[in-house]
Amino acid sequence: CITVLTYIYTAYDNCGNTDACSTTVTITDYTDPIVTAPADDEFSCDEPVIYGMATATDNCDEVVDITFSDSIIPSDCPQEYVIVRTWYGTDNCGNVGSDTNTYTIYDNEAPVLVNCPDDLELDCEDEIPAPAVCVATDNCDPDVVVTYSEQCYGECPIPGQEEDSTNCDLLTPAFPAVESDCNYPVNWAMVLFNVPTAYKYWQIDPSAPGQFVDNGDGTATITASMFNVTNPNGGFFVSVLLENGMDWPTFDSQPYYTNYKSDCVDVGTNYLDWLYYYMSSSSTLTGWGDYEGSFINLAHAPSNLAFAYQIGLGANNFNENYGSGGWFTHDGVLVDDSNELELDVDGAGDIAFEHNCCNDYTLVRTWCAEDCAHNMDCCTQVIVVGNGGTANPPVVDPGVENPGIEKPIDGNFEIMGVSPNPAKDQTTIEFTAVVNNTLTMDVYDMAGRKIAQLYHGKVEAGQTYRVSFDTNSLEDGLYNIRLFSLNDARVKRLIIAR
Repeated sequence: CITVLTYIYTAYDNCGNTDACSTTVTITDYTDPIVTAPADDEFSCDEPVIYGMATATDNCDEVVDITFSDSIIPSDCPQEYVIVRTWYGTDNCGNVGSDTNTYTIYDNEAPVLVNCPDDLELDCEDEIPAPAVCVATDNCDPDVVVTYSEQCYGECPIPGQEEDSTNCDLLTPAFPAVESDCNYPVNWAMVLFNVPTAYKYWQIDPSAPGQFVDNGDGTATITASMFNVTNPNGGFFVSVLLENGMDWPTFDSQPYYTNYKSDCVDVGTNYLDWLYYYMSSSSTLTGWGDYEGSFINLAHAPSNLAFAYQIGLGANNFNENYGSGGWFTHDGVLVDDSNELELDVDGAGDIAFEHNCCNDYTLVRTWCAEDCAHNMDCCTQVIVVGNGGTANPPVVDPGVENPGIEKPIDGNFEIMGVSPNPAKDQTTIEFTAVVNNTLTMDVYDMAGRKIAQLYHGKVEAGQTYRVSFDTNSLEDGLYNIRLFSLNDARVKRLIIAR
């Protein structure tokens, strides 16, 4: 691309003489065109790439030919890479200019898990379902990996080992919905006869169950705290020793008349599988609260040992659940400070318990789908196994027909949500109230220890309240968020998983 210009100069005089000379001018284009590539850009892996077009200018050529070439910078994931496009501008002299831009192809969209199961609340008799098979789809990665993990909190069962009925919580039994041959005005765990009606019926606080322990040597112990159904501010600490444990064939072969107790419900042939004990005369009732100072001795009844303290399905004589019960005689002093009363008591009584021998525990199942770019989606199923807690025990009028154990009354506030959950470093709890109220929000670990108080104060009806909770210092695991007023409570579970 060279242009040569020759200039010839001729001189003439008036006589016609001439002389000439020449000059040669060579024009050469050595300057490359100036190429301007489009701006760098980014695109999701599931979007088409819009490349744009470069421009070019040249000092001599008005029309510059533009071409390009691509190179790929790969990553560990096929769906993420960088396209390096080099643009070339060539003028008509063959001078070439260039410029480069990049197109980054990224994947920042998490997979979508499918078939994530709902949370469950199960009785201990229920079968734990097999983990669900969760699958995942992804916008770019056809080979998403789904992982599964399971954690257990609480009284976790040992695989292959049956439930332990030698150590059980003791609860107040409830009459079943079907007709019963006994029609007591209230459910009770202990009834005292030959005492004023106000001191007749006693229940166990369901939030503080009693304990049954098989000592492994033919004896068993019962400990419980009972309250008076007409005055929950007073009650008895119950301490019972059971002796001479035996099965039905052994009990039935004693050299005296024996039988099983079944005057309220039909137990069928369950009695054949029961255990039978005699109540030791070292058993006692010790007063607390308004009845502090009371002390009553207990002894087995009947004295001829025709009936025993019985343990098994239907043995509490209230319902068909696993429980225990038996008659006794009592002798001692009952003190009632609330009425400035002291009574000598002497009579008979009956004990009946429902046994909760479940392993109360919580399974937290987590499925996580992760694509090659480490985008992750997780879902969690919480399976609560066991009876759980209930509201404060009701104060029941003995003159009212048997109402059973009352359920908690619905409150006027709710925990609307906990997000994120599972959480890593922080989560936010939203709650609202239907009526003006004073509420407290505490956080507890699975051992029942209070971790934090997030809120305490008045709330206005219809308002939504948000509380941020810094979870940095918490270990991975399960926690309970408890929002409560003076007479009701709401609980949400919080999972910390990192």
